[in-house]
Amino acid sequence: MKIAVPISTKLRNEASPDVLWRSEDKGLIQAWEIGRRQALKKPELAEKAVKGQLPASDLFQGGYNKRLEAAFQYGSLHYYCMWLGWRGQDLDIDSDEEYPMVCAKTRMGVVYTLDSSKYLTSGMSKKQAEQYGLEFFAKVNGVPNGTQATSLL
Repeated sequence: MKIAVPISTKLRNEASPDVLWRSEDKGLIQAWEIGRRQALKKPELAEKAVKGQLPASDLFQGGYNKRLEAAFQYGSLHYYCMWLGWRGQDLDIDSDEEYPMVCAKTRMGVVYTLDSSKYLTSGMSKKQAEQYGLEFFAKVNGVPNGTQATSLL
């Protein structure tokens, strides 16, 4: 499902979990709004995100403060949406897609997905990571190609 919400959209004041988490967007808009709110309260998060870092979060899986032994991981698409909110970007995603990124700080390769069976596992193999492209694989393994975390799709 394609979800597009401009950053200029006013934050919702809705309190119903049915609207926020159980509607057709599966809470992805709410995760983005959480990121927008956190960016106002914790500017250091916004700064890290703008620098291309993927900092750890207590809310959603997908950020890492240090490089793990398994340098390729899956993360929740909710984290990715929250990260976009930290950065002050429009929400423009397709919930059926996966979004591979590489952290500018840790060089962790993270593929954001809505499929919880993937991100509730412990990492991904190099063979699995290869399917997300040679650029993704190379960035995680230290081939210099800029310093920003970028979507590779």
